Amino acid sequence: IRRLQHVDSPALCNNETNFFCWYQCLDIPNSDHTMDYLQDGYSLYCLDPAILLSSDNSIPDATDPCEEGYVHNSNCMGSWQLPDENVPGYDFPYFDPSLIEDSGPVSEYHTELEEQYCYGGTSMYMDGFHWIG
Repeated sequence: IRRLQHVDSPALCNNETNFFCWYQCLDIPNSDHTMDYLQDGYSLYCLDPAILLSSDNSIPDATDPCEEGYVHNSNCMGSWQLPDENVPGYDFPYFDPSLIEDSGPVSEYHTELEEQYCYGGTSMYMDGFHWIG
């Protein structure tokens, strides 16, 4: 059993691999890709995933019982979601959203994935490849 240490504020978490939720520094889900999520417009929320599911993905309903991390509630955990204009996501002190170009949400992580696929003059059909042009 892992014991989590009680902390009083987000400033006591490293905000790179863990974040403030449930008066603890909980692991950030997929922390290897935090910047990708942020650059793609996602927000990290301290929320109850059962309420998120049962409320048709309502961020306000799912975050309400977690009180931005300032409550002892073992159901609360981190979850990357598209932002809700009425509920601010977790504030990452090292991330400045104004530095992101407004050319649409495409991160380097997603660009690397796209470059693995061919965008050439062939197309795949049910009977095999066909050369185009």
